[in-house]
Amino acid sequence: FAYHCLLLGLLAAAALIKFDRHAVPWKVTVAALALGLAGPAIWPELHPLAWIAQRPAWLAAHPWTAPIDTSLVGLAAGFLLGMLIDGFVMKTFAPDEPQRRAWSASAASLAVVGLFLGWQALVSAALLGAGVAVAVTVLSQAIRFFGRFPLAGCWALGALLQLCLWRTLEELA
Repeated sequence: FAYHCLLLGLLAAAALIKFDRHAVPWKVTVAALALGLAGPAIWPELHPLAWIAQRPAWLAAHPWTAPIDTSLVGLAAGFLLGMLIDGFVMKTFAPDEPQRRAWSASAASLAVVGLFLGWQALVSAALLGAGVAVAVTVLSQAIRFFGRFPLAGCWALGALLQLCLWRTLEELA
């Protein structure tokens, strides 16, 4: 429970920083990455699902690496998904904007979600976050406040929904 509260706290901090139109400090990102990797290394049960059903022989020989490689696969999946989404959003909705730095808030947020929850939960959290982003976009047409709502906040709400609805989502799958 504390591990997931830590995740939500870090995502909320990043979203609030982005809401104020500031860059998320590297200290927050590095802390999230370190804590997200340390948790499952110390307590492997934090990742109930491995990243792959049958681990390759060269990894299976070292069972202590299972939570670490699950975390790293989730991190990589979240980073790549965040970069793809951020590139699509920028190209579609702000094509005249100058190129932003490689490590965007979306990539960082989704990488942290993948690191903490694993790639399987990352997929549903990202879909839920995308639904939140659509709702925010629609609401921003009527209520000016929502126009400032950062995409990082959508990923934080997607992770919150994933954590609250995981049993229901598991039954649907």
